[in-house]
Amino acid sequence: AQRRIIGREAAFYAVAHHGKLTAFAAYASDWRLGGGASYAFEPLGGADQAVLRDLAARLAASADLHGHFACDVMIDAQGRPFLIECNPRATSGVHLLTGEGTLACAIGEGVPMFTQSRAPAYLGPAMLVYGLPQAMR
Repeated sequence: AQRRIIGREAAFYAVAHHGKLTAFAAYASDWRLGGGASYAFEPLGGADQAVLRDLAARLAASADLHGHFACDVMIDAQGRPFLIECNPRATSGVHLLTGEGTLACAIGEGVPMFTQSRAPAYLGPAMLVYGLPQAMR
């Protein structure tokens, strides 16, 4: 059990290579299946992205992580992040790091890649099946 945090939900997807953060994307989503899995992802910028990147880097270094990891967080009114859960696998944030081919180098070779897309990403079929009815409501 943990205390309830009032704030904004956000998430990040990260890649670490022997404890060093090599790829990172932070995002939020209002488009979800019953409050769970998201199918559209809005990249975070500014202070929220910076604080979450720092958190990811500290997690990677302190646990000497190697591979994918992703966390869900609540960001309180003061801008402080609180971890809700951490997943040792690729999650939806990977959609914000695709397109240039550099993600594979970050995963396999440890080449840093920190340019996440500034454009929202979405899963097309899910947006049609679930998002369209939600938008109509």
